[in-house]
Amino acid sequence: MQSQNKKLYTIFRATAIAKVLFILVSMLLIGSCQKEKQSSPEIKSPKQQVITNNIWETYWDNSSKQIRLRPLYKIVNSEEDPKVLIMAFNKSIQTMKFFRSKSGASLTANYQRRSQDTIYIKITNPWVLTQRVGSSGASEYIARLTYTMTELSGITRVHLDFEAGDHASPGYYSRNDFEYRDCLRKH
Repeated sequence: MQSQNKKLYTIFRATAIAKVLFILVSMLLIGSCQKEKQSSPEIKSPKQQVITNNIWETYWDNSSKQIRLRPLYKIVNSEEDPKVLIMAFNKSIQTMKFFRSKSGASLTANYQRRSQDTIYIKITNPWVLTQRVGSSGASEYIARLTYTMTELSGITRVHLDFEAGDHASPGYYSRNDFEYRDCLRKH
């Protein structure tokens, strides 16, 4: 029995020594790696500026009895890519039944180009805008799109390309067209 206890004690002691040696070697390795990191020159990459753009929505303001605009949500758009902004805008519109036809076709804004202070957009399924949603709906859609696209730095005007209809006309729009919301002024 005593010899068995001695064997267990020896095994326990050897295991404890092995653990201590393992911990010491690990600490030495970690310490040497940290010294190497500290001695190597640190290369700092410039921080990329985080740019966010708002996707705008319209809402009914009970106090003024008018349709108003407000930011719906922000998207990160580090490159200020108009296509990213249009894609987010389209997604916000496509979730609303109001801006869709009975067959499910929805208004879609398509980026064409950017020139100086203007962004050019072609509208797909424009008949939804010009015939289906009425004058208020058309005004709301164009206001939302204009406010969203003028979030891009340097952009103050949006040129919309679509076939004119009863409730909306193509052309240039800016935020100034929607200041009073009484009527939709077109340039």
